[in-house]
Amino acid sequence: MEQKTWVKILEPVLVIRDGMRNCGDEEKVFLSTLETILHAVPKRLARVREALETEDYALYIRELHTLKSNAFLIGANLLGEDAKRLEYAGKVGEYSVLKVDTGGVLLGFEQLLEHLGLAVRESVMEQVGEAETITLEELEQCREILQEAVGWLQRKEVGVAADTLEILDIYELPEEIQHLVAKVKEKIVTGNYESAYRQILEIEVLVETEAKGR
Repeated sequence: MEQKTWVKILEPVLVIRDGMRNCGDEEKVFLSTLETILHAVPKRLARVREALETEDYALYIRELHTLKSNAFLIGANLLGEDAKRLEYAGKVGEYSVLKVDTGGVLLGFEQLLEHLGLAVRESVMEQVGEAETITLEELEQCREILQEAVGWLQRKEVGVAADTLEILDIYELPEEIQHLVAKVKEKIVTGNYESAYRQILEIEVLVETEAKGR
């Protein structure tokens, strides 16, 4: 079978099998994750630059930690290692390393974003004509995304949990569930992680109930 165009676009910058495995070997979940990261990372890159300029190293470390997690999640392993190295340098106070090496690592993320943008656009074109109403398979994927978000919260990876929930925006979920997901996002932003965790579990039950009713 001929290789899909979006796969060819990503091969130079990702170990696709690693990214797919991290997304449950589900192509749609993987592509949705790419789209979420595509929208989230530019803001994080800007915050890293600002943190470096203002010498706000606590912010710098937090943003590098999330960039590292994002990179490893989708299989951008070399970039993940670069971000991991900068995160460690920040934690041990090697600020001269940050001033020298940050620009190159951020450039690597910008190049990654270019590939992600092309790949996501190509995958959307391939999916033109698919039904807009959510399917049973997509409901199951939503449930898996919620489980993944719970796992990230349990591991204190709050930024990745929030980014994971953003993936749900591409699905035509019932209005009640969309409303609850928005509430969870708000709770994460305000630091109410325990409440967010409990509500994600409640949403998971609703999604499962919706799927059983099909």
